[in-house]
Amino acid sequence: MKIALVTNCFLPQVGGVEFVVHHLANQWAGQGHEVCVFNSLADKAVHPEALYKVKRYAILRGATRFGYHSFPWLNISVRSLSKLINDYNPDFISGHVTVPVAFYLANLKPMREWIITGHNSGLTRYKFDLELARALNAARSVVAISKKQKDNLLAIGVAASKIVIIQNGADLERLQSPVSVDIRKLFGIRSDKKLVLTVGSNKPQKNFQLGLQVFAEIVKINRDAHYLIVGKGTSALRESIRRFGISDNVTVCEGLAGDCLVGAYQQSCVFLSTSFWESCPLVILESMASGLPQIATDVQGNRDLIDDGVTGLLIELNNPQAMARAAVSLLDNAELRKRMGENNLQKAKEFSWQKVSRRYLELS
Repeated sequence: MKIALVTNCFLPQVGGVEFVVHHLANQWAGQGHEVCVFNSLADKAVHPEALYKVKRYAILRGATRFGYHSFPWLNISVRSLSKLINDYNPDFISGHVTVPVAFYLANLKPMREWIITGHNSGLTRYKFDLELARALNAARSVVAISKKQKDNLLAIGVAASKIVIIQNGADLERLQSPVSVDIRKLFGIRSDKKLVLTVGSNKPQKNFQLGLQVFAEIVKINRDAHYLIVGKGTSALRESIRRFGISDNVTVCEGLAGDCLVGAYQQSCVFLSTSFWESCPLVILESMASGLPQIATDVQGNRDLIDDGVTGLLIELNNPQAMARAAVSLLDNAELRKRMGENNLQKAKEFSWQKVSRRYLELS
């Protein structure tokens, strides 16, 4: 089968959507399908393990400001994407990110059948909700990656019969394979330190300032803790780290990949997520697949994945003292960490990319 994945952004831009599309494309290619990712940024595959092709379509400058669905921005993108899709002639089209991709796919010339996945939280309401709902209702299926997202799709008028929940996945084989990287040695962290790990771009949603508050409380109780924060923009946190007086106990890294990232997950004691909101966070799934217990804010996306008291601990938002106490309870109890880690490994089997990708193909 020939499969087209259509998204508005892709690698080398780094984010959850980009990696979801990459993993789906690679899974389908590995299953013997011919796969191409159509996006607005890249015209060739940049991931070293990519098994798929990449083609670029046009988005006219100003679309973000004036509206992807407005003239002439919509017309130009639809014309560009339609030509590429018609040349490729796929059997199955999987769109990703409702705005703007739903508008493009709903206006392909000639019209084709397609499905689409909404990756954003759905918390933002648009002035063009009715137009968006009309576009989404033209799809064969609309994939929601969380219960909250399904509720928001229903709220703007997407037909319940169209909506299917398929959560994101994790690369179980990679995250569970032994690595030779010593993450403490790599960053000059003492070997006896107990690592608290956070992975994610430094965006307001991720609420990293709360994470620093939590860790400042942790080190008041356990001086053997060390906080490793990995992700784009995290170097901007250094002034806040200094202000909290925890510079000796915190390491920030703008990005890890491959075995280094796997090593960070496998060799940490606790994963900390302080997000204001989530849809279906890949980092929670990756920590789960690595056998790493989570301390996370009790918000919908985290709540959908974490079994409170079984695979991790959910704590009310903006309560750094409670989150710190929860983290210390894990840092000081190796047996509890081991039990939660084993529960995570068992639960992660539900979220292999192989299973997730096959659920998508059931919609074709």
